[in-house]
Amino acid sequence: MSPTQNHQYNVPAKGEENWHVPLNENFEQYDTDIEIRDRDERKVVYEPKDGAKFLATDTERVYVGDGSSWTALTSTGRRPTFDTLDLTEDAATFAGTVGVGTDSETDARTRLDVRDGVSGRAHVVGNHVVAIENTSSDGDGNVLALKVNDPSPDSSQNLVTFMDEGTVVGRIEGSGGGIAYASGFGDFAEFFPKADPADQFEPGAVVGLRAGEVVRETTGADAVLVVSDRYVVLGNTPPDGEEHAHLPLALTGQVAVRVRGPVDAGDLLVPADADDGVASAVDPAAWDPLEHPLMIGRALAGVEEGGPEETTVTVAVGLHDLEPVAGRLHTYHNRLTAVETSAERQQRLVDEFARENERLRTTIQEVQDENERLCGRVDALEETVSALVADTEQIGPATNV
Repeated sequence: MSPTQNHQYNVPAKGEENWHVPLNENFEQYDTDIEIRDRDERKVVYEPKDGAKFLATDTERVYVGDGSSWTALTSTGRRPTFDTLDLTEDAATFAGTVGVGTDSETDARTRLDVRDGVSGRAHVVGNHVVAIENTSSDGDGNVLALKVNDPSPDSSQNLVTFMDEGTVVGRIEGSGGGIAYASGFGDFAEFFPKADPADQFEPGAVVGLRAGEVVRETTGADAVLVVSDRYVVLGNTPPDGEEHAHLPLALTGQVAVRVRGPVDAGDLLVPADADDGVASAVDPAAWDPLEHPLMIGRALAGVEEGGPEETTVTVAVGLHDLEPVAGRLHTYHNRLTAVETSAERQQRLVDEFARENERLRTTIQEVQDENERLCGRVDALEETVSALVADTEQIGPATNV
C-alpha cells in the first residue's frame, strides 16, 4: 500500500486483504480535509477538528478548527481586517471596506480603517500607524493626492480633519477655490535659541531678544516677544533632540500674555519694570516711545481694577504694533507742521521788519541829506549876514535927512 503524495491518503494494493480498513481511515481524514459549508450560526453543530475548515456561506468568514473551537481568519469575510497587508500586484480593487488592526469585520469605520498602538519620536518612520513612500528617485515624484468632486470646494468640505479622542482640533478645508488651514489656536510662532539652554520659561512670559537669542531681561533688549504654546504655525524647528535649547515665540496673531495691574481693551502692552516676564498696560494716547521703546502688542480684552495681581490677557502681536508708532509720528508731524507754520509767519514778520528797516534807513539818509543841504544854506546865509554887518559898520550910523 502506497499513500497519495499530497494528502497521504491510503491506496490499497491489488489483492490486499482487509482493504476496507485503510479506506475507512481515509474517510476520517476527509472529515478534516474537506471544507465544511454552512451558515455562520450553525458552525457550532460541527466538530472543530484540528485543521478542519469551515466557510460561513452568509458572512463569507472562514474558520479553522484547533481541536476545541473554531477560530476566525480576520482577513476573510465581507469586511476583512489585516494585521499586515502586502499588495504585490500593480493594483487591487476592494468592493467593501478594509480594516487593518480593527477588532472585527463590522468594526471598520470607513472604507479603509487602519489602527495600531504605536508611540515614539516622530523622526522614526516605524513610530507611525501608516507610512506611505514613493520609492521613485525622479525629481517630480509625488506621495499623496486628496480630491473632492467639486470645482470650488468651500469650508464645509474638509480635505484633512485632525481629531483628538472625539473632537475636531484642526482641518484643511476648501476656501472657494483654494484651501485654508483652520485651527482653534491663534498665533504664528518661530523657535529661537535660548542664551542659556537650561533657562526655563512658562507660556505667556514676556522675554527679550538680544543678538537673536532669548534672554529673561527685557531692559535694553533688541525686541520683546511672548512665549507661545498655542501656535497655529511653528517655524524654524530645531534639529531633533535640541528642542530644549529653543523657545517658541509668537511673531504675529493672538497670544495670551502675563500681565500685572488693570488693562483696558485697546491698551498697549509693554514690559513691566521688574524684568520678570510680566507686562503692564499703557494708554495709547499717553504712550511715550522714549519711556517705553519696546512694545509687545495691543490688548484685546481688559482686566478690571482690583482684579488678580497677576493674570493673563489675550494680546494681538505683530504688524499692528506699528499703529501707535504711526499715531505718535502723526502727532509729531502735526506739531512740526504747526512749528513750520509759526516759523513761516515769523519769517514773514522778519521780512517785513527788514523792509521797514530799509525804508527807515532810506528816510534817515534822505533826512541826513536834507539836513546837510540846510546846513549848507544856513552857512551861506550866515556868510551873507556877516558881510552885511561888515558893510553896515563901514557906512556908519544912519543919519536923518
